[in-house]
Amino acid sequence: MSGSHGGIQQSFMRDNQTYICEICSKTFCDECSLKTHLILHRGKRAFVCPVCAKCFAQKGNLTVHLRTHTGECPYQCNICNKNFNHSSNLSRHYQAHRK
Repeated sequence: MSGSHGGIQQSFMRDNQTYICEICSKTFCDECSLKTHLILHRGKRAFVCPVCAKCFAQKGNLTVHLRTHTGECPYQCNICNKNFNHSSNLSRHYQAHRK
């Protein structure tokens, strides 16, 4: 299946509600996620870090990146009170407590 959005040709296949990137074969559960992913292949990175000029395709990724400059760690372990800059790091940390 091919489609055009905003004048940019996008190619994807739909297989039982799974969207597959024809460039790298990564799969997505919805078309919106695939379209966001395709931005990476097109090289469009509209969100620029004002500190180091690193570019990101998604604003959320820039927000998380900015924490490397500010030291902000908004996620805290309720077992040992260690702080993390991203929720996935906290989740990984919790797994260490369970071992």
